[in-house]
Amino acid sequence: MVTRVSIIGSCVSRDIFNFAEPDEFQLVNYIARSSIGSLFSPSPFADTFSERLSSSFQQRIVNMDITKSGRRRLQSIAADMVLIDLIDERFNLAAVSTGAVCTVSNEFIKTGALKELQESKRIRIIRSGSDPFLQTWIRGWHALVELLRAADMLEKTYVNKVYWQATTQSGKAFPNVREEQVESANRMLERLYAIMADTLPATQFIGHDDALCRCPDEHPWGPAPFHFVEDFYHAAIGKLRQIRLSRSVC
Repeated sequence: MVTRVSIIGSCVSRDIFNFAEPDEFQLVNYIARSSIGSLFSPSPFADTFSERLSSSFQQRIVNMDITKSGRRRLQSIAADMVLIDLIDERFNLAAVSTGAVCTVSNEFIKTGALKELQESKRIRIIRSGSDPFLQTWIRGWHALVELLRAADMLEKTYVNKVYWQATTQSGKAFPNVREEQVESANRMLERLYAIMADTLPATQFIGHDDALCRCPDEHPWGPAPFHFVEDFYHAAIGKLRQIRLSRSVC
């Protein structure tokens, strides 16, 4: 039987399934470019921006983040496994006066929304990793836990525990990424994982061999601290197969 998977995260999770057999996993839901803090915030404003994007995928993820429709999808789409990664927590948040937020993803910026909203002084920026960001994220995480628990999905939820890397596989620096950024991002990730570990047991965290968490100089999505070699994805799908098998035995 095919295992239906819902992803809250990024390509570091989605691309794992490129290495699966067709009858193993089916991706039924993909919530990308959205901070967990944003996902469970009220909608900050009407979405008049996503339609400016030419890509239907980019339109969908920006609309989902602004309107918070991802919550409804999580509740309504039947899944056998929820896979979460925190790579998209690298994005800042845009907050309106009520405290409602959205994610300042690259796609959101591409719409021109950030420039317009800042010029009209309708938003303030909450920096990724700041105390207000962490407070918003914690509220979102607690809300997500309650949603998953109510849907009998919490025990089927797994964390793809990845970190940023400072250099490519050959030791090259990443364009426009400082070493301090990598260190700061990883400190934040460590803190978020610790919070998640208060709710989820260690068996629901998927760790990785550091030697596999390296970006090749030529990567399909370009060089980035969270794009990894093919062996990473082969190993990761192997771990998901083991989880799939153990759950089917149970």
